[in-house]
Amino acid sequence: MVVFGAVFMAALCGLAAVILASQRDSRAALQDRFETRLAMANEFVAGYTEDLLTRESAVGAARLGGERLDPGTFEELAAGFGFTAAVVLDAEGRVLAVHPSAPALLGARLTDRYAHLRAAAEGRPTVSGVVPSAAEQKPVVAFAAPFATATGERRVLSGAFSMEDSPIGAYLRHAIPIRGHELFLLDDTGVVLAGTRGMGQPLAAVDGALADALADGARGNYDKDGDEHRFFVLDVERSPWRIVQSAPTRQLYRPLGPTTYTSWLVFAFLALVGTLVLGVVRRLYLREAALEGLSHQDPLTGLANRRRLDDAVARIDAAAARYGTTTGVLALDVDHFKRVNDTHGHAVGDVVLRAVAERMEATLRPSDVVARLGGEEFLAILPANDLDGVAAVGERLRLAVAEPVTLDSGETVLVTVSIGCAAGPEVAPLLRTADAAVYRAKAAGRNRVMVDYSGDAASGSSSSAAELMQ
Repeated sequence: MVVFGAVFMAALCGLAAVILASQRDSRAALQDRFETRLAMANEFVAGYTEDLLTRESAVGAARLGGERLDPGTFEELAAGFGFTAAVVLDAEGRVLAVHPSAPALLGARLTDRYAHLRAAAEGRPTVSGVVPSAAEQKPVVAFAAPFATATGERRVLSGAFSMEDSPIGAYLRHAIPIRGHELFLLDDTGVVLAGTRGMGQPLAAVDGALADALADGARGNYDKDGDEHRFFVLDVERSPWRIVQSAPTRQLYRPLGPTTYTSWLVFAFLALVGTLVLGVVRRLYLREAALEGLSHQDPLTGLANRRRLDDAVARIDAAAARYGTTTGVLALDVDHFKRVNDTHGHAVGDVVLRAVAERMEATLRPSDVVARLGGEEFLAILPANDLDGVAAVGERLRLAVAEPVTLDSGETVLVTVSIGCAAGPEVAPLLRTADAAVYRAKAAGRNRVMVDYSGDAASGSSSSAAELMQ
């Protein structure tokens, strides 16, 4: 009896230690999840900003790069991008066109007044903090991108809008599902660009306790109105912005729930009984996990297969409908793949397919879905992207894949791909459109990007950009 009691107490103490460690690890896991959500929001803001600047540069060169700048084309582009304010500058920083119309500004040198325009005029795509628009002096955030004209002269297209009304604003308002949380996108002066509240105000005026906490580091706890809060901050890549979130710790750790003596005793009893079947359960779990992974993954490339793609499409369509965004689709087909198999063998063909998959994943964003449909056919789904942005990504992808593949023997195999692009509110019809564009790309000579504007609402305003991509 004494031995049994000693064994029981030893087991109970051991399980108590496990529970304490589990609670500590669970708190750490919740903190990691908290920070991961901010990292995802950070990637969204950085990706959206980069894509917008890339599209501005490409569309500016295609539509506004002639000797004479057509005011109607400029107004059409400003409306297409959703800008509430926009300007086009020459190489000296003088205004060539302005939206809304302000004739008195034509010829004015805005680079003396706006640092982001000065940087763009020097050749660097740049985003601003909260600044007054040139025509109406309304608070906006600007995206300025340089582009080359037909004569080689540099011009600048700068568009601006209120972040609250942009996809960034909509995303940040719903990114953190924790009661009482705060999420702010800040410029380099600490002014709120977008987030849960306070757009255009200094963070110190919106949430003084959080502003003070940021001076102590990138993460930590602070007191606000008698409650403990946790915060985390990240720098947004290729911008002067920071993104910061905070939440009450009682809400952050709420999933842990209260631990009582009864739960400890019940857990200890279940643990003793569960030890007898732990090995069997573990083997069944590992087998099920392995089967689940195989059912969603292409075994050759590790990319998503059709089943996993269907799940992703449903999720992406739901998000697009909720936030009013469009989704881009890239269909990709390896050129002359049969010739690779016939010349080098199927083993080399497998090496080529894996190389294409790796280059696609390295080129696209973590939030994009990359899948192999079978054979030499691949597909990429790009959430929150329009047709011009998808075309630009498609061209980057074409160039990335076009690098020769080096075999173990030292021999190289030249790989090119034909890519079809489409964009719209739902993915299913885009798959057929993008696939048709691939066949047109192959018929036109392969190793190119073909953009299908037939289903795009802005097709009339973007035909020249499509010709450039082709």
